[in-house]
Amino acid sequence: MRILNSCFRSKRVHRKTWRHKATGRWKRIDYICSNRWIERMVADCRVHIGASRLFDTDHRMVMMNIRFPVCAKRKEVFSKQRKKKSQKAKTDYSALVYDPEVRSKLTEQLDMAFDQMIPDDVNKLNEIVVTKVRECADEVCPKLEAVKRKEPWDDEELKKLIDDQRKYYEVVRKLNHGAIRSMVEL
Repeated sequence: MRILNSCFRSKRVHRKTWRHKATGRWKRIDYICSNRWIERMVADCRVHIGASRLFDTDHRMVMMNIRFPVCAKRKEVFSKQRKKKSQKAKTDYSALVYDPEVRSKLTEQLDMAFDQMIPDDVNKLNEIVVTKVRECADEVCPKLEAVKRKEPWDDEELKKLIDDQRKYYEVVRKLNHGAIRSMVEL
């Protein structure tokens, strides 16, 4: 979710949306929020002063200009949605909490990994510690198998119903075609 009022450059006059009656100061309290895919099409978002003068209000109108893509570019704009992540076997780090055998193996691995010379630079030390801990944990901890999620429409019973429906429509089409042919012969 994005707040579009703050994404575009505009004059200060075109940013403030509400006037505090007691102090006379203008504040920005009205916003337009949108999803990422709508944000791609937004051309401008700002406050329009003149439009709110018609009404008896202390708010100003916030307006957003959207440019919908032409048919040729529509595929580009709407196809940039999230891609599904590939499902890999993940490391079960919860075994470190619940399994004392895994914890002891990890401490042994870390002891062997840190027996080497340690650098003087703190940044290099941090990098070495992080990489070694991850490597040792990946070696010691058990792997969780990637579970392929079954889509709700990927069901054998549903596929059977769809096939039955196709067969039914084929029979009806043939019957209608035969009935039309017999009517033409009369």
